[in-house]
Amino acid sequence: MHPDAPLVGILFLLLLAVGTPICLLLLSLMRSRFGRRTSRFVAAGVGLVTVLAACLAGAVLFYLHYPSQKFSPQAWAQHPDARYTLRDSLVASRRLLGLSRAQVLGLLGEPSATYRSAGNQLLFDLGYPPSLTTTVRPAVLAVQFDTHGRVARVR
Repeated sequence: MHPDAPLVGILFLLLLAVGTPICLLLLSLMRSRFGRRTSRFVAAGVGLVTVLAACLAGAVLFYLHYPSQKFSPQAWAQHPDARYTLRDSLVASRRLLGLSRAQVLGLLGEPSATYRSAGNQLLFDLGYPPSLTTTVRPAVLAVQFDTHGRVARVR
């Protein structure tokens, strides 16, 4: 887990902690101004908007704070469960394109034993990236070779 990951949860809880008193304050103001019956509908609407805003803000903070690091062979070797943080940098740099199979294995090490690598493809386990869904799926880096044995595609 990325060291800053708990920050997203703390910020989300902070938004809920601030939103709840605001909702209760608005409910109190509505009761004194419009009466009990109208204030229930207004309070329900304000409460719903507050919860939706907190959820939206939590999701935005999650995606803005998604862990990402610049690729380095040392970080790749030292943190095999957090390689997903290096993936975007590695793919964007196009560093692997044109390398031979031996060069890729020298840089990234042996592919994952969990996934079967075909003759023209190597699959590397990147760990489990954080997700807003309940589906837990590991991330995989696929390195595909052309007919000459050089890297043609990385995804």
